[in-house]
Amino acid sequence: MSNKDEQSFSEDVTTHDDALAVEFPEDIFPDIPHEEMSTIPPMDIEGPAPEFDASMSIDDDLISMSSQVEHELDNLRLPPHSIEAEQSVLGGLLLNNLANEQVGDLLSEDDFYRHHHRIIWRHIQNLISMDRPADVLTVFDALTLEGTDKEVGGLVYLNSLAQNTPSVSNIRTYAEIVRERSILRRLLSASDEIGTAALNPQGRSAREILDESEAKIFRISEESNKKSSDFVAISDAMLEVINNLTELSQ
Repeated sequence: MSNKDEQSFSEDVTTHDDALAVEFPEDIFPDIPHEEMSTIPPMDIEGPAPEFDASMSIDDDLISMSSQVEHELDNLRLPPHSIEAEQSVLGGLLLNNLANEQVGDLLSEDDFYRHHHRIIWRHIQNLISMDRPADVLTVFDALTLEGTDKEVGGLVYLNSLAQNTPSVSNIRTYAEIVRERSILRRLLSASDEIGTAALNPQGRSAREILDESEAKIFRISEESNKKSSDFVAISDAMLEVINNLTELSQ
């Protein structure tokens, strides 16, 4: 390429660059001199993220559904029981082993609703049957040897049972409450089994299911009568249930 051609090409490029240049009105950035526009640093977009507003993202229907589920869980039926009566029976025995004469013929391990109360009752009865004292320390020692001391709450819980017992003289009444709740739980369990059998006979006739149902109810009635004669009202209720079942089968 000759010198003349090179000069012509350079002029064309300069003219082309000038044509591409964009001129901004000076009043767009009044505080920045026009000649310094090319030196403006990039914007700093770093920094803390905006706070999350939970109220803007959680659907109202979801909140309503969650509240409804919580309400239904609160209304779930628990089996009949009295934790306070169970604690009072155990605490009374820890304070006075002679009180076992009033409750030993009425209660058994299975009558207690809470599992750790069953464990404590069993160890109290074992110690008394061996003519050994069953107080807070001796029962705790027996639990420790068995490895169930932490499971029942340890020495702290045993102390609380003894200290919070309202009155040892009323231990029979507390035991009757525990026993009554136990019978009601067995009735509830039997009724569930009867309902399941009625919904799913598995080839059995209505008469067969009725006979099985009566046997379940009578078994509970006999067990309660063996323990005490104070549950005549409950036995009468069982007989009424059986009579109703008999009428339905006819």
